[in-house]
Amino acid sequence: MLVGNFRAALALARPLSKAGYRVITMLSSFSAICLSRHVHDVWWRDSDFSDLPKFVEDLEQYLSSNPDIIGVAPLYQDLIVALLPYRDRLSVPLLVSNSEPVSISDDKARLSQLGSELGLSVAPFAVGNGVQELIEACNNVGYPCVFKSKNSLGPRLPILILRNEEQVRSVAKRLSGKCKNFMVQQLVGGWRCNRYFIAFRGRVLRHLDIKILRTARIDDTGLMVSAISVAPLAKLDEPTARLIEALDYSGVGNVQFLVDDSSGENWLLEVNPLTGSSYAFPDYCGGDLGSALVDIVQNRPLDRWSGAFSYPIGKRFAWLMGDIGGLLWSIERRQVTPRQALHWLVRALASGIRADCHSNWAWDDPLPALYLYGRRMTLFALRALHAVPRIALRRSMNILTGGRRLPTRR
Repeated sequence: MLVGNFRAALALARPLSKAGYRVITMLSSFSAICLSRHVHDVWWRDSDFSDLPKFVEDLEQYLSSNPDIIGVAPLYQDLIVALLPYRDRLSVPLLVSNSEPVSISDDKARLSQLGSELGLSVAPFAVGNGVQELIEACNNVGYPCVFKSKNSLGPRLPILILRNEEQVRSVAKRLSGKCKNFMVQQLVGGWRCNRYFIAFRGRVLRHLDIKILRTARIDDTGLMVSAISVAPLAKLDEPTARLIEALDYSGVGNVQFLVDDSSGENWLLEVNPLTGSSYAFPDYCGGDLGSALVDIVQNRPLDRWSGAFSYPIGKRFAWLMGDIGGLLWSIERRQVTPRQALHWLVRALASGIRADCHSNWAWDDPLPALYLYGRRMTLFALRALHAVPRIALRRSMNILTGGRRLPTRR
């Protein structure tokens, strides 16, 4: 059973269904996932996860009335962390890695400290709470630096690149009392590599490397919207092996590095035990991570995962709707010029056309994507129509006033 957002659920439902599993998803309202031929049933539940004990109680009742369910896959990072204390209480296993890697990876500072102790390249970092500690942390780490949440639970902080103290003070003022439990880390160079892996008791059984070409943010801090499969990077084998062994990792996951070809450094960014929406790509390349996770938590033989493994190189991935959404988000906040916006749109369309694997679209399961695209395009059109009268009025006033501002009453 899958508990998570549309893209993450779809990315896991398709390969699990093709592997012969019956897929159930939990929803509180209609979602495009209902239209997928790979989703066989839906558990409708009115409330969300805010009352976690009540959710666990309802989940226990649902599992007891559906004894054929063999596992529950939570697809939100914060939900995974929140459910860990209830792990032994459920009648079926959670389809996530063992608890220690989840706890450590969710604490970015703790993971970075572990990486440093293991001899991995980790950019300088600092943590804190409050405005004054933020200013001190940024000054100590050095500019430019990356500001982000330290954990998934608690206040949601935006990921920002801060280049000077003036920007830090502006962000602190804008966030006001939400500037808590943060982490700042020195910005280092390189391209982002996602190493997806299958591991058991601290040993990597299979892995494949994906190069992120673009994200949904102009500063590359957002989610992956364009990527390509690359040949396995031998230089990442040792740091990955050391980290997975130290975590005694059992399950599937993704170690993310920043690969700086000019300096030769491979900076550790994070470890994600989450089976999220990006897993559609490694599964397309033959990783079959979902089935491996089921085998691990069900204590089944793992011989087929530990043998020789090769995957196609040069395959491309695209999340077109996320790409366009990132463009609109940046336009609304005036982060891009008209020329940059046009260039972004052309690249997004080109990525979508060239892609071998899409986040939402699949030829053998088209209805979810068609519904989602139709709904989003309708919303985009309504937003554009709403903006047209305002733009026309503003231009008319500029013509009438010769570009001068009208006086306002004080």
